[in-house]
Parts: sequence; structure tokens; C-alpha cells
Amino acid sequence: MASWCRRTLVSAFANGINDRGQVAGASTLTGDQTFDAFIWEKGKFTDLGNLGGRFLGAIGFSEAGDVVGQALLPDVGPIMAFSQGRGG
Repeated sequence: MASWCRRTLVSAFANGINDRGQVAGASTLTGDQTFDAFIWEKGKFTDLGNLGGRFLGAIGFSEAGDVVGQALLPDVGPIMAFSQGRGG
């Protein structure tokens, strides 16, 4: 998981928010041809990457704060589900 970098955010959309105030979504940066999943929490933007594909979008959270979403991976075909543990 990479922290926010100094590049310009071009486009972003939020898909979910939980009771903790965490926001899940997808974004693209200047010069990118892909969308990365992101988490916005307590004023901090965290880029979750794209797993090597063209699209990774965070859709929501489990009760424990784990991120769930969808990914378009290279050489896989249809959109796949993903989950990334954040816990606690």
C-alpha cells in the first residue's frame, strides 16, 4: 500500500463510506491510464494500487474495516472481486 504521492489527482469517485468515516473509491492520476483503489480516512488519502490491471476500485468495507471491491486484472477476463485486510 503506497501513501499519497505528489502527482495531480485527475479523477476520483467514492463508492462507499462506513460508520468510522472511511471512504472507499477509485482514482486516476496525471499521466496514468489506470484507476487505482483508494481509501480516505481522517484526512489522509491512501492509494491501494491496481494489482497490475487497468482498474481496481474499492467499493466498501466489512465491519472490521477491511476493504472490498472489484478489479480488472491483466489476462484474467471478467472483473474479479478483491478484499484487503485493514482490520481494526
